[in-house]
Amino acid sequence: MLRIQVLGVKEAVAALGKFSGQLDAALKKGLTHAAMVVVKAAKKNIPGSGKGKGKNAAAVPEHLTSRTGFLRNSITFEVSGLEAHIGTNVKYARIHELGGTIRPKGHPFLAIPVGDYDDSPRAHENLRFVPRGARGGLLIEGDSPGGRVQYVLKREVVIPKRPYLQPALDSSQDEIQKRMTEAIEKVLP
Repeated sequence: MLRIQVLGVKEAVAALGKFSGQLDAALKKGLTHAAMVVVKAAKKNIPGSGKGKGKNAAAVPEHLTSRTGFLRNSITFEVSGLEAHIGTNVKYARIHELGGTIRPKGHPFLAIPVGDYDDSPRAHENLRFVPRGARGGLLIEGDSPGGRVQYVLKREVVIPKRPYLQPALDSSQDEIQKRMTEAIEKVLP
């Protein structure tokens, strides 16, 4: 979650006295416009996968790409007082921004769907376990040797850091300043 905060406003408002109400409203409006700039930049930082989901597919693995667009579409902002909070409520957003290691809770393996099934392996009675060393294995559909792999089992998965929010804020600094200045200039004579 990013936070943009306007500092020194109370002192400036006190000095400007008669403009205080108008200036406060203008600052909130400028902050709203600035937050919209950052949200737009953050959404651009999550291009499509190149499989019909977006034209700007990232060819580099350290860039986050979108398979469904859910994370990208969930990025939003909220202005409260003279602060704007920019982020998302998607559970996996933080791990993509900061990176980290995912380990199973209450089970020995993470089950990563790679076949036709996208729900829990426990929902399918026709899966058999094929070990692949100490670090994992496969869950294969059916009893025949030619069965289709439905899940890869791993003890942990390392997600690399692929930030999209912080770079959006960093690249938007000039535009944020411009939006705030424009909002204030509309109030002052």
